[in-house]
Amino acid sequence: MGIFSKKSDDNLVLLMPDGSLPKFGGQEGFNNFIEDITITPEKYDGKKTIAQSDMKAYIDATASLLAIGIGDSSTEKIYSFGPIVIGGLPGYRAEMQGHGVVTENFLIVNFAYGLGQNYFVAPYDEITGVKSLGSFAAEFSFRNAMFFDKKGKHHLQAQNIFLICKTGKDGHENRRAFSMWHTNAHMIKRQFNN
Repeated sequence: MGIFSKKSDDNLVLLMPDGSLPKFGGQEGFNNFIEDITITPEKYDGKKTIAQSDMKAYIDATASLLAIGIGDSSTEKIYSFGPIVIGGLPGYRAEMQGHGVVTENFLIVNFAYGLGQNYFVAPYDEITGVKSLGSFAAEFSFRNAMFFDKKGKHHLQAQNIFLICKTGKDGHENRRAFSMWHTNAHMIKRQFNN
C-alpha cells in the first residue's frame, strides 16, 4: 500500500474524523495510523467523543445491538464499526454488502435484503479457525453463530463465512472499514492468544 494522499479513481481516500487527510510519512507512519484506529479493550475507555462524521454510523451500530437484543453501549461495548461484505450465509448465493460491528464479545454484520434487515452474530469465543484470503479478506469458521432474518432466529453450527473489508469513495467510511477490520483481527488474535 502506498501513501493515500489525493482523491482519484485509482487511490483509496482515508479521512480523519475532522475531515483532514491522515499524514503517514511512509510505511511506519501507515502502521502507526492502523494501530491508532484499531480499538482494543486496553485502549477503550468509553469516554471518547464520537465525531460528527461518525455519528450516524455509530447510531446504526447501536441500533444493530438493540435490534438483536444484545444490549446497548452500557452493557456491550462497541469498539468499532464500518462497511463490510459478508458471504457464505445459508440461503444467500451472493455476497451481501453490509455494516460490521465489533463489540467486546461479538462480531455482528447487518445487511439489507428485500425490505428487511438481516443480522449475522458470532461470539468471538465460538471462532474455531481463520483462513486468510488476501490482505482484506478472510474465511471464518464458527462453532456456533446466530442469524436473524425475516423468518426469525437461526442457530448456525459449524458455519464458514467470509468477510471482505469494504472500501469505496467515502474517506470516512474507508477509515471506519479499516478500523473495523483491524479491530476484528485484534479480537480474533486475542481469542487464539497470538
